[in-house]
Amino acid sequence: QIKNSTTTGTTAGVVASLSGITLGYEQNKSEEGATDITGTIMGVKYTMGDVTLAYEDSQLETGSTKTDTSKQLQVSYTITPGISAVASTSEVASDINTTQVDKDLTELQLKVSF
Repeated sequence: QIKNSTTTGTTAGVVASLSGITLGYEQNKSEEGATDITGTIMGVKYTMGDVTLAYEDSQLETGSTKTDTSKQLQVSYTITPGISAVASTSEVASDINTTQVDKDLTELQLKVSF
């Protein structure tokens, strides 16, 4: 027996920028059978010369239960055109099959493009 489920999804978002500040908001919704899944993402970015600061907050709800949340803070510095250093820290909380999983992540990157 093969059973296929159908998923219907919608996404809406808005981004606005002014004087180096960018704000973003996105709302996602999908229906998988009788289960509604809703995601919300909000972020802000500020650029001042070679430095960019960014913050993002996201939440995922399955039905009426908040199942996932994450927060991320990122700093990027353009060393020279084509080379950037990036540092970020994230907090992720995920409820997987009624088991709470929390993670704190720190990431350092050197981005090179040529």
